[in-house]
Amino acid sequence: MIKVVKKDFDAAVDNLLDGINADYVTWCNGNPMRMDEMVVKPGRKFIKIIRGSSVWGFIAKGSGVHKGIPYE
Repeated sequence: MIKVVKKDFDAAVDNLLDGINADYVTWCNGNPMRMDEMVVKPGRKFIKIIRGSSVWGFIAKGSGVHKGIPYE
């Protein structure tokens, strides 16, 4: 069960990275970014998506409250 969920999660993260790249290509008039610039860095509560030297976004590992704001 856990391995199936991990495979689904990994596939979803890969799909997200592909979507980020496709959106970037559309936004930059066909100039693709290198996929090696995208880094997935796991943390205790969140997984951080980093592109170059900036953070693109976060993925919550579970549900809870962070700085008074609920997340799922």
